Amino acid sequence: MDALRVCLRLGAETVSCLYRRSRAEAPARVEEIHHAGEEGVQFHWLVSPVEILDDGNKGVRAVRCVRMTLVSPTSPAPPSGAGAGSEFEIEADMVVYAIGTNANRSSARPRSSSSTSAATSHRRRPRDLHPGVYAGGDIVTGAATVIQAMGQAVAPRAA
Repeated sequence: MDALRVCLRLGAETVSCLYRRSRAEAPARVEEIHHAGEEGVQFHWLVSPVEILDDGNKGVRAVRCVRMTLVSPTSPAPPSGAGAGSEFEIEADMVVYAIGTNANRSSARPRSSSSTSAATSHRRRPRDLHPGVYAGGDIVTGAATVIQAMGQAVAPRAA
């Protein structure tokens, strides 16, 4: 929720949160979701991003998503995709992975030549593994403080 709200405060016109489960299963506190919504965050529940689409100029143009279906709210089974015809795109010019304190290694593998992927540094420091893609904060160090994450910030190099 912090990442979403900071994006708005830094001037993003729109900010969308894509989450593969329903609002009831969201790990954020109810008041965090409420306040983010009050600030203008658009929530897309039961949606899973499957691909980040390239704009042809080394930037992002959209996120391809698939609609999800919960097996059962009390089941430990992960949600499943809704199948053929449930894919759609959300326009975007930037993607921020806010995935918790552990790296999602599946996000480090490109899905196709037309997609952009995120990657993490195994050296416990922010690093640009692909031009314009940086890692920092909990995904690099593990659970830590915001101050430590801010201290890892690096200025992008000129292209």
